[in-house]
Amino acid sequence: MLFDQIRSNKRKTVLIMICFLLIVDLFGGLVGWFVGANSGEGSTGIVQTIIKACLWTFVICVIYILIMMSQSINVVMAMNHGQEIKSEKQAPVLWNAVSNMAIAANLPMPRVFIIKDPSPNAFSTGNSPKNSAIGATTGLLNMMDQYEVEGVIGHEMSHIKDRDTEVETVGVALTALFAFLGGFLWRITWDASWFDWGDDDDRDDNDSHGVLIVIGLGLAVLSWICSGLSYLGQMALSRNREYLADAGSVDLTRNPDEIIRALKALRHRPSMKAANPASNSLFIVNPHKPKHHWSIANLFDTHPPLDKRIERLERMKYQE
Repeated sequence: MLFDQIRSNKRKTVLIMICFLLIVDLFGGLVGWFVGANSGEGSTGIVQTIIKACLWTFVICVIYILIMMSQSINVVMAMNHGQEIKSEKQAPVLWNAVSNMAIAANLPMPRVFIIKDPSPNAFSTGNSPKNSAIGATTGLLNMMDQYEVEGVIGHEMSHIKDRDTEVETVGVALTALFAFLGGFLWRITWDASWFDWGDDDDRDDNDSHGVLIVIGLGLAVLSWICSGLSYLGQMALSRNREYLADAGSVDLTRNPDEIIRALKALRHRPSMKAANPASNSLFIVNPHKPKHHWSIANLFDTHPPLDKRIERLERMKYQE
């Protein structure tokens, strides 16, 4: 079961990267066509512009992925104001929980971070078990005893062991880039509309420029739609992985009460101030508490309801 999950996540990572490169490169080619057609070049010039745009998009995309994967810990921790601790003396309970769970999971000791925020929460990140990190808030350490902290860290260690953090990093990168591409297309199209419509008095040229402007705006909207779909897919994957990580915590701690008590304690948490919304799905519970109770709005939730998670764990407990 575990090895199947790990293999599945590895395949998902590779598949997401390939789709990511192909889709973004397609957008690059469309942008190249739009720029070439809008500049008044002939068909040969337009083709050359498309080829150049595809090549540059591919190179930039590969560099972007490499940076996100190699620097994912530093990027995510900086986004959430995490401060690394280097020894047990700085946070004995957290350090020992991470160390114990790493031993139980037979994994290298992750880097350990603390986030100064009164809301109890924790998350994990990294591109592999050998390059991973776990962060916890001061609110969590102040609220929970060592066994509850261990249950939370067991949950996060399961994400690392199952390579969920690797898939999540690629998903965040994909969503962010599509959002950036949409904004970029919108800006260059808006600029083109001002320059072309403002300076050209020929009606036919105005009509052709108008078509290009509409196409450019359509591409911008399409990229935003892709960003939204990527986000929804990321949320759906995240919700399923939370159930598996809860079960993984039980497997590592050998005590379902630890994670059950921890999740119950998180029911009435306040929203975090330090958390970046782009990394919501990384946390054990949503750092920004939802303000809705509608079923359709649950599509946008990064986590399954706490009551359902606790209910599943309770069933596991009584089946033992």
